[in-house]
Amino acid sequence: RANVNARDALGQTALQLAIEEGHAGIADLLIEAGADVDAQTTTTVLMLAIKRRRLEIVDKLIKAGADVDADDCHGETALTLAVKDGLLGIVDKLIEAGADNLSLFDCDDLLHRAIDDGCERQVLVLLRAGADVEIEESGEGTPLSYAARLGETSMVSLLLEYGADVDHDGGWCGTALQIVMEQGDSEIFELLVGAGADTGCLEDPDEDGLRPLYHAAQSGNERMVLALLRAGAVVNVR
Repeated sequence: RANVNARDALGQTALQLAIEEGHAGIADLLIEAGADVDAQTTTTVLMLAIKRRRLEIVDKLIKAGADVDADDCHGETALTLAVKDGLLGIVDKLIEAGADNLSLFDCDDLLHRAIDDGCERQVLVLLRAGADVEIEESGEGTPLSYAARLGETSMVSLLLEYGADVDHDGGWCGTALQIVMEQGDSEIFELLVGAGADTGCLEDPDEDGLRPLYHAAQSGNERMVLALLRAGAVVNVR
């Protein structure tokens, strides 16, 4: 009887070769015949399937009991690989299968980097994988305040959807609402107000004693003026 786990001169098993070539049917037959779903060369069988985007095979490997937390020669796991590649469906499957997501967040700035790159899908993948929406990066505040500062409206909306504290005060940078008032971003301002942001800061004067409404009017930012008025800014206070 043929050894289903025999390796070639390069150390690859028949299952690994089937994954490389995208032969899902053959991979399925090999798995049913007892192929080692945790076989490794420089990477795991599961990670190879993820790298090659063999999504059907990934599903079969997980169902066959592949070790979802096994790492490769670089310390990468199936989950970290799927997150970096933005493979949302696979991230969900791995988390559901019990993959350890703690290693994803050893580096505090993952969310901030994804926001900085303008990669909304990456932000979504990280949030789905359990990223802390309140993590503070030195000098940048929370992901919400950082996204607000960069004018990333859709990311602000996404972070709010995943429970970001709309009134989190990052110290020197203030709340997200204070940031967008200073920048005159009416769209994100209205989004934050709609999410229940504390509007008490609308009447906070700057070092010259001037309030946000005055600055918006002075700069000719009609949309911001309207947004401030709708939010309850007092008209006749300088």
